[in-house]
Amino acid sequence: MVAVTARDVAGNESRYAAPVRVTLAPIPAQPGPAIEPGTARVGVSLTARTGTWLNAPSALAIAWVRVVDGRRESAGAGATYTPTRDDARRGARLLVQVVATNAAGSASAESAPLAPVLPATPVPVATPTVVGVARVDRTVVVAPGAWDDGGGALAFAYRWEACADLAGTACSQLAGAGSALVAPAAALGRRLRVVVTATNAGGRAEAASAPGEPVLADAPTFARPPRLVGTGAVGAAVDVEPGAVEW
Repeated sequence: MVAVTARDVAGNESRYAAPVRVTLAPIPAQPGPAIEPGTARVGVSLTARTGTWLNAPSALAIAWVRVVDGRRESAGAGATYTPTRDDARRGARLLVQVVATNAAGSASAESAPLAPVLPATPVPVATPTVVGVARVDRTVVVAPGAWDDGGGALAFAYRWEACADLAGTACSQLAGAGSALVAPAAALGRRLRVVVTATNAGGRAEAASAPGEPVLADAPTFARPPRLVGTGAVGAAVDVEPGAVEW
């Protein structure tokens, strides 16, 4: 309300009063800006909430901010943002900054940063294989195949199995969890396969090799080689000692 008083030379007064509209700059209130659903993961869209504002802002602008090792970088603008593999590899934390504007000015507020962006779950893109000749007491190794790491470092674990057929039925787990296996006697006549588990900070996935050829017995070796026994004279009989064989 504004009041005006006028006085003439005779001392007469006239008064006039009229309401005045005063516009104040926006002021952030609670709840403030936030991000939903609240977990940042590669490939999963995040949505910003602008929060509550006083003094009727006429416009709200949303900016996404990436925080890496304490440094702030612009990540994008708009109501949504989809974290990238680079965000995950750099350990980025995301927050939203909202700028509210009206005729009297502008003000900003921002959300708390989320936890570091998680990678996507690993995805196999090439099947693991078993490398080597499948014989009892011989060593075979695994080639883990190719994996989409989802933006995170991968760790691998291995489970060796002996299967009844090429379809991978009736498989039984073998002792050993490394990338190499000495084929045990229990696998004789069965087919080796390996199940590879890839894990990153965002999850885990499995991929299995195709069962290989049936495991064979190891080839025999001579503990003592065979030899000819005799005088070597013309017309004389010659005998053969077969030696000793180890299986």
